[in-house]
Amino acid sequence: MGVPMSAVISPLVYAAIIIVNDVVSLVLPSFDLVPLLAYFDRQPGAAPLPDAVVAAIAIVALVLPGSLAMLLAWIGARALFVGPGEERLLRGLGARPPRLEDLEERQLQNLVEEMGIAAGVRPPRVAILDGRVANAGAVGASPDDATLVVSRRLLDELDRDESQGVVAQLVASVGNGDLRAALAIISMHRAFGLVRAVLGAPFGPNARPTLLRFVHLGLRRGKADPGELEELDAMLATMADGADGDIDPSRKTTLLDVLRLPFLMAQTAFWMCRLAFVSFVVGPLLALAWRSRRYLADATAVQLTRNADGVARGLRALAVRGGGIPGGNWAAPLFVIGPARGPASGFKATTSAS
Repeated sequence: MGVPMSAVISPLVYAAIIIVNDVVSLVLPSFDLVPLLAYFDRQPGAAPLPDAVVAAIAIVALVLPGSLAMLLAWIGARALFVGPGEERLLRGLGARPPRLEDLEERQLQNLVEEMGIAAGVRPPRVAILDGRVANAGAVGASPDDATLVVSRRLLDELDRDESQGVVAQLVASVGNGDLRAALAIISMHRAFGLVRAVLGAPFGPNARPTLLRFVHLGLRRGKADPGELEELDAMLATMADGADGDIDPSRKTTLLDVLRLPFLMAQTAFWMCRLAFVSFVVGPLLALAWRSRRYLADATAVQLTRNADGVARGLRALAVRGGGIPGGNWAAPLFVIGPARGPASGFKATTSAS
């Protein structure tokens, strides 16, 4: 997706470089970038470059800056939400350690350890969510720091075989590397929102607060409050969905709006490109790949438990009774019942049992 989007971003990157260089040249000696634009013109007495080489260089010059900008946006979005650490993340969800004096919670702890040993992975930590929602998920960036988050209602309403099936499916997902895949997918959509906020900042009253909040939290990465990250994630999701309502059609056009026109055109082209590729290329491929990962986790869970009926009944029970965890949109990429956010998060509120 970075290739077509680069056609939108690269001209702005080059324009920004030239403008900054010209401003700096007013104070300090700097290199004149304008002659570079004619570098590939045929010079008298010089052998002209083959047309194929010129075309290849032009394509690279067009694609590279935009692709690099998209890559940096993806890395920045990923690093910001991983940075708070697991403890802050779990506190943001309202999770607590299991009470071992409680028989249900002790049984859950034993199930997780049993499934971790059976899967040949380090048994994940366990956290309990008190509340009315029945759900379970896995958080973390890798199998080594994974934590299973299980709602208390799940323990109350599911029998041991059903609970074991849900735990086995989550442990299987952790062992299969789904945490990293889910984090990469969610970070991609956050990057879309970040890029759109940058393009909309010159004229967007909603884009500017999103961009400033991202920069503010990024500068103090590692100290961000989970509530602030949740709010930022919602803002990025709104920007990525294109429903920010930044343009007010009733506002009168001014001279400043004319100067902002390139950014408006770039933002519109970016949104159309993202919509087309997410709807017709990336979205279906991600849905197919993620569905395959769910089936693989189901099959692995059956291998771990040797109880296909228990796995099916546990996932089906959550599909019927479960719901999204409040505050879990960005913090839990692997909930059995995912956040119902649609394309912005990359997941829908469905399970493989459905």
